[in-house]
Amino acid sequence: MKVFFMLAVMLLATFRLTSDAAAFANVSYNWPDGSAYNLDQHLKVDTLPDPAFGGFFWSHQFYVGNQESANTLYMGFQQWQDGKRGAIFSIFYDKDTKVDPGNVVCDVPAKSCQATQGAGDGAPGAQIIVPFDWVVGHEYRLRIWSQPPAGKNESGWWTFYIKDITTDVETKIGSIFNQNRPNGSINPGKWSVGWGEVFGGQQSRGNCAYSPQRVIWSQPTMNGGSIKAEIAPSAYEQTPFRVFVSEDKTQYEMLTCPLGGIPKGTFGKTACYFLGQSGQSCDQVCSSQQTLPSPSECSAPLTYTRGGVGSSATTLPYLGAPEQGGQIDNCNELVTFFGYPNVEAGTRINPSEGLGCHVYPPKSWYLLSPDTQNGAAVPGAERVCGCLPYSN
Repeated sequence: MKVFFMLAVMLLATFRLTSDAAAFANVSYNWPDGSAYNLDQHLKVDTLPDPAFGGFFWSHQFYVGNQESANTLYMGFQQWQDGKRGAIFSIFYDKDTKVDPGNVVCDVPAKSCQATQGAGDGAPGAQIIVPFDWVVGHEYRLRIWSQPPAGKNESGWWTFYIKDITTDVETKIGSIFNQNRPNGSINPGKWSVGWGEVFGGQQSRGNCAYSPQRVIWSQPTMNGGSIKAEIAPSAYEQTPFRVFVSEDKTQYEMLTCPLGGIPKGTFGKTACYFLGQSGQSCDQVCSSQQTLPSPSECSAPLTYTRGGVGSSATTLPYLGAPEQGGQIDNCNELVTFFGYPNVEAGTRINPSEGLGCHVYPPKSWYLLSPDTQNGAAVPGAERVCGCLPYSN
C-alpha cells in the first residue's frame, strides 16, 4: 500500500508541474521517520524575473495524512503577469470528494479563498491566494502548523504563516482543513519537493522561457526545527535552468540564464556563460541589450540584458589563465556547449590580449597567459564570458 502511495504522489507532482505550466527545476527532500505537526521552508528571491516573460511560482510541495494515503499541499510565493506579488496555500482532495465550503478560513484579504470541487487546480480542494508584497533580497520563512482557526476545534486544520526574517514581521495568512484524512501528520511518505515553475506568457511555450532569475532555498525542517530534511543529491532541471546545492547540503540555489546562456559554478559562485560576437569584450557581451526573437509560439520580441561581468572568484575557474585559477577542462566544457571543438592551449594566438577562453573560428583557444581581462577584445575573436544576472 505504501508503494502505491509514493507512486501516486510522484505522479501528482508531475501533473501539477507540467499540466498548464512549464516546470524549470525541482529538488527532492528526504525526511526521516516520524510524525510531524509543523513544516518550515526558508527562501529568498534574489533576482526578480521580468513579468513580461510570464508568471512565476516558487513552492514547497508536501503531503498530509498517513502512510497508506495522503493529500497534497503546497505553499509558496508567486509573481503574476501584471508584476504584482502574492502567496499561495493549497490542498488537493481525492477526486470523488464532496468538498465542504467551510474547509478554508482566510485571515488577510484574499484573491481566492475557497474550498470547492475545482479549487485544487480543477480538482476538489481548497485554495488561499493572497496579495503579499514580498521583497526581493529578503529571506522569508513559510510555515504551516497543525492548528485550527478561531472557532474551530477539529484536528486536521493546517494554518499558514509567512515571516519576513529581515524585518522580523510574521503574518498569519489562513487555514485549510484536510477533509479526507483529518487525523494524519505531515509527510508520512518521507518525501517532499521544492520547485519553481513558470505559467502563462512566453515562458510556458517552449524556447520562450528565458527570463534571468535566482532563488535561494534553505534546508526545510519540521517540528520546530528538530527534524531536518536531506536535500537529494540530484535534481530535475532543464537548461537554461540549473540547481546548485551547497557543500554542506543545507542550501541550494535555482539559477535561470537568459537566452543562449549556460549556468555553471558552485553554490554562491554561479554565473551564466555566453559566447560573444566577433570583436566584443566581455564587458560588452554582458551589459549590452539583447532582444529575444519572436518565433511563432512566442507573443512578441522582448529585450533584456545578461547582467554584469562576473567577479574573479566566480568566473575565473572557467575563464581565467592558470595563474588566475583557470582550468582548461572548464573552458573545454563551455566551448563544446557552444558547438566548437576542444580548445588548444597556448600563448601564440593574440598573446598580448587577455582573451582567456575564446573561439577564433574554426578553432577554440585557451590562453595560458596573459591574465584574462574583461575589457579585452580582438576582431575575429568570439569570447566566452561569464555574466551575473543577479544582485550579488
